Amino acid sequence: MAATAELREISPPWGPQKQFIKSGAVFKKYQGGQGSGKTVAGVFEIRRYIKRHAGAIVICTEPTYPMVRDILKVEFDRQFAAAGEADLVTWTGGEHKYRLANGSEIWLRQCDKEDALRGPSVAAVWMDEAAQSPYGAFRILVGRVRQQGYPALIMVTGTPRGRNWFHWVFTPGERPDDAPPYLQDILEAELPEMAGQGAVASFEAAAIDNPYLPPITRANLLAAYPVGTLLHQQEVLGKAVVFEGLIYKQFDYERHVRELPGRPVVTVAGVDWGWTKPGVILVLSMYPDGAMAVREEVYETEKQPAWWAAEAVRLRDAYGILCFFCDPSEPDNIALMAEHVAAEAANNAVIPGITLVAGAFNDGLLYVSPECPRTISELQSYSWKERKGEVRNDEPEKVGDHAMDALRYARMGLHELPRRAVSTTIRLVEPVRI
Repeated sequence: MAATAELREISPPWGPQKQFIKSGAVFKKYQGGQGSGKTVAGVFEIRRYIKRHAGAIVICTEPTYPMVRDILKVEFDRQFAAAGEADLVTWTGGEHKYRLANGSEIWLRQCDKEDALRGPSVAAVWMDEAAQSPYGAFRILVGRVRQQGYPALIMVTGTPRGRNWFHWVFTPGERPDDAPPYLQDILEAELPEMAGQGAVASFEAAAIDNPYLPPITRANLLAAYPVGTLLHQQEVLGKAVVFEGLIYKQFDYERHVRELPGRPVVTVAGVDWGWTKPGVILVLSMYPDGAMAVREEVYETEKQPAWWAAEAVRLRDAYGILCFFCDPSEPDNIALMAEHVAAEAANNAVIPGITLVAGAFNDGLLYVSPECPRTISELQSYSWKERKGEVRNDEPEKVGDHAMDALRYARMGLHELPRRAVSTTIRLVEPVRI
């Protein structure tokens, strides 16, 4: 197998990484902020498992296929190459499988197509960025760990997304009525001999404590997620926080994350400019029944305006985008983009835009493709500002809002198209009070 990743040494596991890898629990979780070494630890542990258990089959997942391609496979290739094992591993691209000389196999899979996870028995499962994957995928994968003659291993790693299943499955104690049960309680009820054996283990890491984190990455994280904010606790410290003032409470992963079938009536895009903080383009389509879907996200840092203009051309050609509605704060960027595609300043009315988006979610008329994980992540944490300890529903927190601004620009632009005589075939969704 030719290594496709940069050849670098495998750094010795540190702190929580080492505890996670050395744990003998059947179910183990490693949660941490961005850059806390979650994927590195997961790949390291899977490599250890398959080398010790010849013939074992292991499934490793990411929320989407692009994440499988760009994160999971890259890290496996890097570690195989750095460990001098590349020649002992065969990669089958069509099946997305590694096969080792000892007969073990690693299958790389995506969680946004849950039914495709059903099938043969496996010895172990690892879900990376599990908090961004549906609970249904976890339940399916756990049911597949039944390969005879091998010790069961189920691992989840990721940055928390509030207190969803990723939190509750591994957390004992009081919980909401709709929360999943604590795994250890189930195991002890079904297998009393496992009581007190530590079959479930959870480890937590802060990105800024990672001794291998590059200084520039550390600085960028602190700039993007300022100390004292809830997003700092989640994205940097890796805490499962509760966002009391969520703006889009109507958004529900299980309900709103899916592809829409059919051909759209019209497609627009929203653009939020960025440099150190991310810039974003979101593609938003409306369908004949009035439903809308965010179909693709471009979410990047440190890209020049010319790069964004080139991306706009690519997206226009791929989706037939009628107009790009852009953050009005950078007129020069808009002018450059307008030389290549139809682009103009967006309506930046914050509360009316939020009302349109929230109303569409509430009415089941707005969906997000599972191929847009950053947008989904922001929807789960986008919050109102707090003043003197009280949530005020009049001004959003200006942290982690880049895709949210782009979504608002696109939704407002789509809403206003008929009034500007661009289209007369779109059924509008009226604003709903929130």
